[in-house]
Amino acid sequence: MSDFRKKLFIHLGVSAGGVLVIFFLTIFIGLRLSAHAASIRALKQEMNERNAAIQFLAVLKQEATRAAALRQSLDRLFPSQDELVVNF
Repeated sequence: MSDFRKKLFIHLGVSAGGVLVIFFLTIFIGLRLSAHAASIRALKQEMNERNAAIQFLAVLKQEATRAAALRQSLDRLFPSQDELVVNF
């Protein structure tokens, strides 16, 4: 084999090896990024659910103050449980 062919095969082999290394690194990094993206999506979904729960709790607290006022009105309209018993 001539010296030129040896050098050609060595350079082609090194180039092909470099391309394969870059190819596999790209695939590996892509898979890691996909896993991180899925994790971020799950955390974002959980954050949205917690935010909705907090908003719902805030609405319930506002409604509780309104309900307390309405309950006082109802308590004045209807007799209490002790007042329902008639003494014979």
